[in-house]
Amino acid sequence: LSIRRQRQMCIRDRYMELIAKYRTGFYYDKLDIDEKYLYRIIASAIGSYRSDVDVDCSDEMVHRVMLAIRYDNPEFFYWSMPECRRESGKLQLSYECITNLQSDMAEQCRRVTREDAADLIKTVRDSRSELVTRLCDENNGSGMTQWEVLSSMYEYLVNNVEYAWNELETQEKDNWIYEIWGPLIIGKGVCGGIAQTVNYLCQAVHIPSTLVTGYAALNGERCTHSWNMIKLDGQVYYLDATCEICKCAAEKNNRFSVDDAKYFLRTSKEFDAMDYVWSHEFYGG
Repeated sequence: LSIRRQRQMCIRDRYMELIAKYRTGFYYDKLDIDEKYLYRIIASAIGSYRSDVDVDCSDEMVHRVMLAIRYDNPEFFYWSMPECRRESGKLQLSYECITNLQSDMAEQCRRVTREDAADLIKTVRDSRSELVTRLCDENNGSGMTQWEVLSSMYEYLVNNVEYAWNELETQEKDNWIYEIWGPLIIGKGVCGGIAQTVNYLCQAVHIPSTLVTGYAALNGERCTHSWNMIKLDGQVYYLDATCEICKCAAEKNNRFSVDDAKYFLRTSKEFDAMDYVWSHEFYGG
């Protein structure tokens, strides 16, 4: 092989290794057998950065499956689900509208190339690995229980992530606030991005975590909201890092501890009492 061809193959292999591998999780398990098949087809295509995939089913089924993929796969933040379109029996996958993903990229919406996606995924993986390692080293490392690991991660998020009020007002330009990139890399996000970041960190330490969607009071108003369902020691709990972040900001508390937490590892009854609304039947908690 020529040197140029060898170099091209090395670059290709590098990005094949770094592109995201899809996961099956809580939302995958809620699908029927045909939807699960479609899930694997579409998720595999997204993970390998394909431009389209054959689909032969209703729009409602495609939307339901794509939503499950999005909720189960925090690393697919480079994929723009709202921009996907069906044309001539194919689902056209979009990797556009990912803006402000890097601190020096404060310009217009642009297409994320395969190489971009690979580099961005590596950045968030490295950030997660460094964060989890540091938190464990600071707290007795391998001797930590899952509760202690989760407590440490929750404290980090509440003390280091801001709710992106300003960016929310210009959401057409700043959609990174809905993804793990916002809280992990920039230090800002809204409920969807923060809840997905909790999932992403929990995946690294093998704590089952699911993004829950519903309604809750945020800043005094009831609105659509996302938080997390956690399984710990065989029990189901709920946590809401977003509301904890907003509560601490309102109280000007920049040294948060889980000992002072209002929204950490609460039961469904406790969340009910705090006026959270979600489908108990669907989530089973």
